[in-house]
Amino acid sequence: MHSWKDADCLNPKTCTVCGKTEGSALGHKPAEDDGILKTDGIAPTEFDKKFSFEIKNGDTVVQTFAVSVNDYIGAQKNSATMGNLVKALYNYGLSNPE
Repeated sequence: MHSWKDADCLNPKTCTVCGKTEGSALGHKPAEDDGILKTDGIAPTEFDKKFSFEIKNGDTVVQTFAVSVNDYIGAQKNSATMGNLVKALYNYGLSNPE
């Protein structure tokens, strides 16, 4: 028996029991009222470190998620718009050990 978590911008619909997935991640389609993420301290050499984010509507948190450089690269590597950028980021991280 499956217990499904809806797809989001990074992950397809996923069973929380067995990990089975259906479909694909929704991706992100910017809207006029989208916020802007400003951050520092995320290094492309920290492949497995999870960074936590909150998406808010005003003061209300509407979604939280954690993503690593590897997660993002995996989700975007075949993207027509972001694929080349994330591959370059990954290669930069590999060539630039701390």
